[in-house]
Amino acid sequence: MPSEFERAADALLFTEELSFKTRGWSMRPLFVEHRDIVNIRTVKRGLKRGDVVLYPSKSGNALVLHRIIRIKGDDLLIRGDNNYFNEYRKKDEVVGIMTSFFRKGKYCDVKKSLWYKLYSFYILNSYFLRKNWVGKIKPAISKFKAFILKIIRTD
Repeated sequence: MPSEFERAADALLFTEELSFKTRGWSMRPLFVEHRDIVNIRTVKRGLKRGDVVLYPSKSGNALVLHRIIRIKGDDLLIRGDNNYFNEYRKKDEVVGIMTSFFRKGKYCDVKKSLWYKLYSFYILNSYFLRKNWVGKIKPAISKFKAFILKIIRTD
């Protein structure tokens, strides 16, 4: 039986565009699982930083939709907007590129939307701030808050 990836890759051989509902949490806050719909086209131009691309998972039996963070030759550094770990792929592994989407029922063209361009800029340039917020600052605030509450309760 063909995998989800194989079915989509085969479909893109016969049509230029696929649409499907998102699944998973890696592209939050942009996409919410089972609510938003992405439109994927075959890649007809060079890939660039910030593109959201479709490619097979390491196991090859699922599809992954993540953002290109860096390109060096044929190597891509890819990461989900809500992820704090990197993935490495080759350009030839990419089977499609996101061209538009429906978020909360509203249509967005990634080339035309100023909102989307600002969001992409933020995601691409705030990684270290967001990673430190989630990994260090937020937990430190929680520990400090628990410490203060413990002091208050013992008085």
